[in-house]
Amino acid sequence: MTMTLPLHPKIAARETALSFLSRLAEKNGLTSSQFASDMGISVKRIALLDEAALGTLAELGGLDSDALEEMVSWSGKPLGDVRTAFRGEIFRSRAIRSLTVRGCPVCLREDVKALGNPSCEVMVMRGHWQLRDLHLCVRHHHPLVALWTAVSPRQRSDIGTHLGKIADQLLDGKRDQVQRVPTDYDLWLDLRLDDGSDPTWLANQSLYAAVTFCGLLGEEILRVRGNSSTVRDNGGAAAAAIGFDVTKRGRGAIREALDDLAAYAGGALDGPNKAFGELYRHLGKAYLEEDSFALYRDLLRDCILDTWPIAAGTNVLGEVLPKRRLHSIHTASIEFGVGIPNVKHFLEAAGAIAIEDQRPIARKTFNAEKFEHIMRDVQLLIGARELRKSMGATLSQFNTLVKDEVIIPATPYPKIQSRWRLAEGIDLVTKLQAKAVPIYVDEVGWETLSYGRRRSGVRLKQIISAIDAGTIDVGQREGERGYGAICVRPDQIDGLELNAQKSRSEADLNLTAFCQAVGLRSTVKLRAFLEAGYSPATVRRHPTTGQGQFYLSEQDVATFHARFMTLATIEKHTGHSRKWIRMRLSASGTKYFAPNEIDFGRIFLRQDIKNMMD
Repeated sequence: MTMTLPLHPKIAARETALSFLSRLAEKNGLTSSQFASDMGISVKRIALLDEAALGTLAELGGLDSDALEEMVSWSGKPLGDVRTAFRGEIFRSRAIRSLTVRGCPVCLREDVKALGNPSCEVMVMRGHWQLRDLHLCVRHHHPLVALWTAVSPRQRSDIGTHLGKIADQLLDGKRDQVQRVPTDYDLWLDLRLDDGSDPTWLANQSLYAAVTFCGLLGEEILRVRGNSSTVRDNGGAAAAAIGFDVTKRGRGAIREALDDLAAYAGGALDGPNKAFGELYRHLGKAYLEEDSFALYRDLLRDCILDTWPIAAGTNVLGEVLPKRRLHSIHTASIEFGVGIPNVKHFLEAAGAIAIEDQRPIARKTFNAEKFEHIMRDVQLLIGARELRKSMGATLSQFNTLVKDEVIIPATPYPKIQSRWRLAEGIDLVTKLQAKAVPIYVDEVGWETLSYGRRRSGVRLKQIISAIDAGTIDVGQREGERGYGAICVRPDQIDGLELNAQKSRSEADLNLTAFCQAVGLRSTVKLRAFLEAGYSPATVRRHPTTGQGQFYLSEQDVATFHARFMTLATIEKHTGHSRKWIRMRLSASGTKYFAPNEIDFGRIFLRQDIKNMMD
């Protein structure tokens, strides 16, 4: 029959079962293994928290059921081979069990001073010291230090022997280290282990997942700050503190920190592995099947999918992406078979990618679904030569159609070769042919569209509008096909010429007048600017010279001022002198608007000027 031994220690706060066994044995003059053997139990069974062995230990040591339950909770009860129950939470065993046993030397020294007995009888091994992610004794502000290391669990559990060997060092302060002020992480973890209290967002999260994630996130933040050596120097305490300062504030703060890490890895070849380092590798492998890490995986996955152009069907942290979220200029070029310059240009024109975006091509991303129609359109664009041959038009005829804005390129930028829509040309020819009557090749009273345009100066756009309205007759020469075979009556074209002279609004500004109005010097550069399509204008035939000229309506002028400024308009808007404005421009590094390094003169983006003035 088991009974309480006359000589037994008082259980200490947070004491483990092996510690209590060791002190009970030492008090009775035996080692842990000798005592356990004599009492019909074993050190191994106590380490595994075998219920029968613990019951015997509790009887021998005078522990009631509450004290026994508390001791078990601080000891860590194995749940199979890889899980341990610790303080009401589930941990991976390696987060609790280590080859190296740690402790606070000040706590152990106080144990001896308080009772004055032999050190191995009174030094208490506290349960929270076992936790790998705990770094500090918050009571004494002392870092946990390595006390002994043993590969064999049996040797590691021989607490009395190990403490006896280092007792003098502990009592003399030779194991002491520099104290430090507890961080919020240290205080939070100690409180949560003590009674489960948690005033942070982490209250409803797994403690094991929380401390692990804090350490991994903090390590990556330190890495990008250039302080990765700090992680090694203090055993991860600094990383845990930094990671906790972010994580305790919840999803939004975590996502912001992940976005910062992603932005830091901004190189063309920098992927998630480079951006998130050990955090990415652990969540993607070691903790991939851990339900308690699901929330952190989801946050990291969303950050990855919102940053990198991940293809549909890719497994990202355990989930297969059903459809692509983002394309980059590079991936879109490959998928749609369109050259990178074309992709870049049309996406910038559509507002999918900012012109000022300085990221590498592989990192310039856009919403794949929202702008898919742009890529589908670009995919169908062809070169001018292919289009005019399909229309049956000569080079001169085609150029006139373009000049008169009957055929409009998908972009005005001339360096883009494939910028023409086949359907637009074919539809035009089909429409004209449907209205045409057959005529002989040499039949009098007819002229081709291009000849009528050249003779009268009436723009083709106006002629074709009249054809649509039925006010001009159309013929097609027998035996000929395509646009070049379409003819109109000269006298009807001459009637349009008279109306064309009256159509231009007197309020519209020509190129020279607009240059003067905004203080620009070069009409050549302004023409190039307007031809590139950066601000609206209309090309009309000059009533005297017959040459095409740019005219800006009142709305065109307003549109220009809404987006752009010149030195003259900056001066008028701010009231400052040109000299002062130039000094501010130079100091702020504000440059002229020059996409693709094309010189359009002294034109600035209004937003750049606003930023300069702020």
